[in-house]
Amino acid sequence: MQDSIVQGVLAIHKPPRITSTDVIRTLQHHFNPSTTFAPLLAAAQDAEKHKPYEQQRRGRKSRQLLNKVKIGHGGTLDPLATGVLITGIGTGTKELSSFLGCTKTYETVVLFGVQTDTYDVLGKVVKTADWAEVNEESIRDALKKNFTGKIGQRPPIFSAKWVNGERMYDLARRGEEVPEALLEAKEMNVDEMELLEFWEEGAHEWVMRTGEELGGSTGRRDDRGGRGKKRKREKGREQEVDESPKKRPESAGKIMDAKDISVKKPFMSGALPAEDEIDQPAAEEAVLDKKEAEGAEMAPTESTPPVRLGPAARIRMTVSSGFYVRSLCHDLGKALGSAGTMAELIRTRQGDFEVGKNCLDFDDLQKGESVWGPKVKKFLDQWQDNMSKK
Repeated sequence: MQDSIVQGVLAIHKPPRITSTDVIRTLQHHFNPSTTFAPLLAAAQDAEKHKPYEQQRRGRKSRQLLNKVKIGHGGTLDPLATGVLITGIGTGTKELSSFLGCTKTYETVVLFGVQTDTYDVLGKVVKTADWAEVNEESIRDALKKNFTGKIGQRPPIFSAKWVNGERMYDLARRGEEVPEALLEAKEMNVDEMELLEFWEEGAHEWVMRTGEELGGSTGRRDDRGGRGKKRKREKGREQEVDESPKKRPESAGKIMDAKDISVKKPFMSGALPAEDEIDQPAAEEAVLDKKEAEGAEMAPTESTPPVRLGPAARIRMTVSSGFYVRSLCHDLGKALGSAGTMAELIRTRQGDFEVGKNCLDFDDLQKGESVWGPKVKKFLDQWQDNMSKK
């Protein structure tokens, strides 16, 4: 067993289709029994013994916390998004608040010609529009003129902002009116906004489906073989999954490995909240739980005709904290006389952490401690060295 205590701030490259909370749960699954973090747990248990009796943890559940590595994250990524997820380990959890206000770099794909209630492909289609004015030149002009520097941005209705003790997306789900004050535009700072790729209509891979009438339920694969059963296709193979109406979705609370993650387009499952920036694990769980319960994959059926899509564009941006990428996609489509919705999102950088540079790949976790252990220690040691120089 090693003697050095390993702790600090670590960036994880989050894959799609899982929540930020799932990432923390999976880290604890691998870190708790490891030799890498055994000294950290031993130090925490020893410190507990030396506390005054009245300050010591009471109860079984409270004592069990001493056998778990303390982990938190500093800025949520919704299940659709991938990229940098900042995590704090041990004393590193005290540093997480400093990452909520730092600038972030994103890459997103915008689909033109369609608008959803959530402003992304997790939502229900509420509008289609012509895209005659959408082209590479018009996108660049709009980004430079309307979306660079100091801009005003309204949050999506499906967001995790609080409204009289509940989340805004709960009001939106019920069809209740959201207070206009909560939808007022706030000033955001955009340091960079660049068009990276452009695809003409029919030249990209994204497809969306909806009900027979605009705004109806989204289409999805639902080949049922009996009560509480559904067919689920994953990585080219089909399997039967037990999912009774009263049972919590199989993936909820599950320790996730890369083999469990499969992304197929289209990725659309009904009106669900998706939060780009707000740190709210409960909101994420609601997304994943309902998404899994209702089904996240779709197949063509007579009642789910495809929605005709226009061009698509990949855009990179460096923005201030609180920026909603979904709102950018929506507003860009509107500025071009069309409609826009977010199809993909990756956070490539947050603060000093960057994908491909100093982030732990999520799939390294399932390869065992012999693989992830040295990498985690290296990244945490680097963070400690950088902090000592500041």
